[in-house]
Amino acid sequence: MSISTPAKLGTFLAASCLLAWGAPSAGAQESAPPPSELTYLRHNGTVVGSLTWNQDPAGTVPGDALQLCDLEADGWGLEVELVNGGLVEIEASTRGHSSPWCSPWKTRNLPENRTWPVDVYMVQGSSFRTLDTVYVNS
Repeated sequence: MSISTPAKLGTFLAASCLLAWGAPSAGAQESAPPPSELTYLRHNGTVVGSLTWNQDPAGTVPGDALQLCDLEADGWGLEVELVNGGLVEIEASTRGHSSPWCSPWKTRNLPENRTWPVDVYMVQGSSFRTLDTVYVNS
């Protein structure tokens, strides 16, 4: 009996992944942190920025952290607020910086296993436009 080419390819790819990333060890209790979540922010169909959320620490990137990037040189900056019960827990802004520009990571230790709304605004001087609400998990 012969193994089909797609099956051979699948077996080869699976074995390659195990070699490249290492097979899970028996009894391992730690898992890799989930990757950062990237959300592109759009206004009238144009990508104007991005919001990256990092749930757990990974290397030099802290956990429960967000980074905001303004990608469009349109005269508007971006601001975000993660609000909990009326209190701003985490905020970031690109106000006053030429695009493209990303804020430093903004972090705060949040209770685990919760979903948090992050409100996104476009800002220019004293004007602002509500752009979106992004939901992140701690």
